[in-house]
Amino acid sequence: MSDTGPMPPRTSDDPVLPETLSRPLKEAAPWIRFLAILMFVGVGFMILGSFFFFALALPAVSELAGDAGLTPLYGAGMGVLYIMLAVVMFFPALYCYRYGDALKNWGNNGSVSELATAFRNNKAFWKFYGIVTLIYLGLLALGLVAGLVAVLVTLAL
Repeated sequence: MSDTGPMPPRTSDDPVLPETLSRPLKEAAPWIRFLAILMFVGVGFMILGSFFFFALALPAVSELAGDAGLTPLYGAGMGVLYIMLAVVMFFPALYCYRYGDALKNWGNNGSVSELATAFRNNKAFWKFYGIVTLIYLGLLALGLVAGLVAVLVTLAL
């Protein structure tokens, strides 16, 4: 992934991908890296957003925010939530960037190990998103059940 010197020459053990497979991968590499950089920018904006919410927890600001019905606890809670979301968003961005970078390196030198690294990071990217999606769906179902219970309790009163 870093330039450590000239790459060793290809050996007969290095398989050559047909142009119909290698060209789309080589062409996708800059776009993958571009999207990963945008994801990193999104992480940065999430962190900046958390500072805004943490500011709502400050005494001077919380008096002004209190007029809008916001409490200092709301600001601190949202700030922590934004930091947590930024941490969650960081890892797919990192996997995506590593994927694009390894594809670019493979396109430059044809190293099978770079291609393997690219696909490992691609797998990690999709595995991470799959796990996050399952967690999200679980929380969504939990929220739905909690909402139904709250409605039933309210109707019973």
